[in-house]
Amino acid sequence: MPAARAAEFEAAGIERRPIHSGDSYFDVIPAGAGKAEAMRRVADCLGVTSDHVVVAGDSGNARAVLRDRVESERAYVARAHYAAEILEGLSHWGLRPDRSD
Repeated sequence: MPAARAAEFEAAGIERRPIHSGDSYFDVIPAGAGKAEAMRRVADCLGVTSDHVVVAGDSGNARAVLRDRVESERAYVARAHYAAEILEGLSHWGLRPDRSD
C-alpha cells in the first residue's frame, strides 16, 4: 500500500491487516474482518451455530499450510477443484441433494 494511503488510514483511525492469497493477490481489510468472521455473522443472522454451516473455497486450491491445519473430524479437503470440490465435499458429508432432472 502506498505510504500516502497508509497515512490516510492512520489519520482516520482505521485498523487494518493485509491478506495474501496465493503468490500474486494482496488485499487490505479492516482488522476485525475476514472469511471466518463473515461466516459467523451470517450464522448469527440465520440463528444457527457454526456446526450447521458448510464453507468452501480458497482461491481454487488450498495451500499445504492450510491443509495441514484442518481438523479431520470437522473438515474435509476435497481433491477436485472449483465447483467440483464443493460437490465432492457435500457428497462426503451426505449433504448433496439428489438430482431429479
